[in-house]
Amino acid sequence: DRAQEFMNACLSDWKETYQKHIHNTNELHVVLLGRPYTVFMDAMNKAIPNLFASLGIKTFFQDMLPSARLDNPNKIEPLLNELHWHYAAQILKAAEAVATSADAYPVMVTAFKCSPDSFVVDYFKKIMDAHDKPYLILQIDEHDSKVGYETRIEAAVRSFQNHHSIRKIKPPSAYSAALIPSQSGALSGRTMILPNWDPITCRLIAANLNRAGIDARCLDETPSSIRKSLRYNSGQCLPLNIIAQEFIDYVETHDLNPAETALWM
Repeated sequence: DRAQEFMNACLSDWKETYQKHIHNTNELHVVLLGRPYTVFMDAMNKAIPNLFASLGIKTFFQDMLPSARLDNPNKIEPLLNELHWHYAAQILKAAEAVATSADAYPVMVTAFKCSPDSFVVDYFKKIMDAHDKPYLILQIDEHDSKVGYETRIEAAVRSFQNHHSIRKIKPPSAYSAALIPSQSGALSGRTMILPNWDPITCRLIAANLNRAGIDARCLDETPSSIRKSLRYNSGQCLPLNIIAQEFIDYVETHDLNPAETALWM
């Protein structure tokens, strides 16, 4: 309990600091989005916060945003409810808040390809594009040189300044439906497709589901499906792209109604 109280007090101080620095000012500022250890640890962040400071840009972290801005109203709440990952939800929640702010500009700092962050990046881009908001994504790698980051940050700051000078912030668009994964709903009357992770185990699972009255089938894995799947990969785990492509191929080959077909993951 004492640890939780200490954490809450620190977060409260952070939010007050943010409000103090942006109060009665229309200057643009940057909000860093990402996992705290990626943003704060000197061994990982490549001095990115300092690079913004050297350009005279006030820089804050997503946890410093006012609670009211994060929660009222949160148009992506249905999307957040679908996410299983704490930091992923926090990043997207802050992204929505920054996207609708006139003076805040987002910089996402990520060090992951094959992880939840690889999905967060795509949703982050969709949120920003829906609000016509410029943004910067910085992928941390093992290189020690800061030159690459400096160049990208300088270019981003110019983009932010140009956008801020125009101040034509569009009203929130009706984009939530495109962002929110659809609910699978009840399986009654639907065809359930299983990834073919193992030719023996998956067939046994399908057989048990069929015995329970569910039309369960295993996907077919072909070299063609694997090659076709690579067209859509933007950093996610390759097996996930492959399974998605195999699902598409199966639905088309077996003339199934997509609305009545569920992919079990």
